[in-house]
Amino acid sequence: MSGAFCGERGEDRRDGALSGRQARPTPTALEVADYIVAQSDAGGESIDLPKLQALLYPSQACNLAITGQPMFDEPILASPDGPYIESVAVRWAVTQRPAVNSMPERA
Repeated sequence: MSGAFCGERGEDRRDGALSGRQARPTPTALEVADYIVAQSDAGGESIDLPKLQALLYPSQACNLAITGQPMFDEPILASPDGPYIESVAVRWAVTQRPAVNSMPERA
């Protein structure tokens, strides 16, 4: 790693033509939040909603800088308390954890 905030510049993970591989589907903000929480748990640290929301913001920014594409499609809103993704906040309010499998499927 070069020490840059977002790491090394890489190829767009969604463009299968660049690598000859199948393009991966775009994760939702909830899936990215679930990954961040899982990594936090694995490291023995707890995470609260403001910290999670604050980590999603630079995750999106780095992905945009490296690939030119958003990591997830949900908008990041501004609030007095920092960046805010509504779907993550709603799930957290219901479950107190953003685990993807904890919410019922949408019809």
